[in-house]
Amino acid sequence: LEGRAEPDLVARRDYLAARLSDASSSLGPESDQFAGEWALVTLSMTALGSANLGFEHSDTVPSDLQVIARCAELARRADARAFDAKRWGDDPLDAMNGPHAHIGYLGHLALVLEANRLLGGRDPELAALEPKVIAALDAKLRAATDGLLPTYPGETYVADNAVVLAALALSDVGRGAHASGDARHAGPHAALLDATLATWRKKLVDADTGVLVFGPGERARPRASGAALAAMMLAYVDEPLANEQGKALAAHFETHVLGFFFALCEHADCRGDGDVDSGPLVRGASPSATGFALAL
Repeated sequence: LEGRAEPDLVARRDYLAARLSDASSSLGPESDQFAGEWALVTLSMTALGSANLGFEHSDTVPSDLQVIARCAELARRADARAFDAKRWGDDPLDAMNGPHAHIGYLGHLALVLEANRLLGGRDPELAALEPKVIAALDAKLRAATDGLLPTYPGETYVADNAVVLAALALSDVGRGAHASGDARHAGPHAALLDATLATWRKKLVDADTGVLVFGPGERARPRASGAALAAMMLAYVDEPLANEQGKALAAHFETHVLGFFFALCEHADCRGDGDVDSGPLVRGASPSATGFALAL
């Protein structure tokens, strides 16, 4: 956002807003899991971008809130939850206080709700839902093993957990005294966030690159698509750690496609195949990793 003229930013926001329904058209009970995931991410990233624009240019706030409200409307639809409900066997909203994590859905929904709250949104349904979702995520994280919750049964990813941490940190904004000169802040979740990140630093940072791994166990290797999203989210939680991750990614994953286009390779050696997380690799470079890295 820094240095960009307001009309340019508004035009970019409006471009996304006009396509939200298209992005969500892939959602449905029969839709592919990955289509559902990325459609939800589209909604949460659009909501965050709109909130950022509102903080940069206050006169855009009314229209920013309209975009965020549309994101919230689409994200709460039953078919928007179908990809997550199918994997867990129950509905993430109806069973948010149950034993299943559901963070692949609840984390991104929480980002949309925080974007609305922080811009001063007054929709009573969203205002009532926000503390419920945050309380559910708080309870789940406190009960988690090694500071991580599963995205789906048997599948745990650091990036999805970083979304949860970002949502909890954003929920504290305006509800606690801020520490001068530090992205960390005092609030209801400060101790939980500090303890979780201490565990992550100890157990989830790759020794060779300094980059957060993709996940525990067999996924204990760094991948730029997950690490870049995690670093973007951690900027809301612990800015020094986010900056460390950004520098480590640049040092070990940065490349220049065709000699001059900045990009991040999905793997440190710039070899290997792409998948739904990385997008189709271009000479080893990942579109999604590069996009999230630009937000750092």
